[in-house]
Amino acid sequence: MGCAVEGCDRTDYRARGMCNAHYQRWWNHGDARDAVPIGYGWADTPLPAPETFILTRGEVETFRRFAASRIAANDAASERDRAREANDRQRYPWMFADLAEAA
Repeated sequence: MGCAVEGCDRTDYRARGMCNAHYQRWWNHGDARDAVPIGYGWADTPLPAPETFILTRGEVETFRRFAASRIAANDAASERDRAREANDRQRYPWMFADLAEAA
């Protein structure tokens, strides 16, 4: 028994008369997308050229704020990591003994 989708010759029957690949398409998207061969999904459609991506002033400001917040979060995490390591060096000197000798 093969796949019920016209043009598909797969024999790995799953359910509803479809092969596993077409059944997964149906399950995830509600449509087996008969016209599109397996291996070509929605993500395979080409993106427009980069020069067509025009951001508004608000979008640029939103991105700048987002980037600044991520940089601040990374700096805070780095500071926390440095403080944690200093604390660990005091509490567990035997863990860092090999590192001191190697340096």
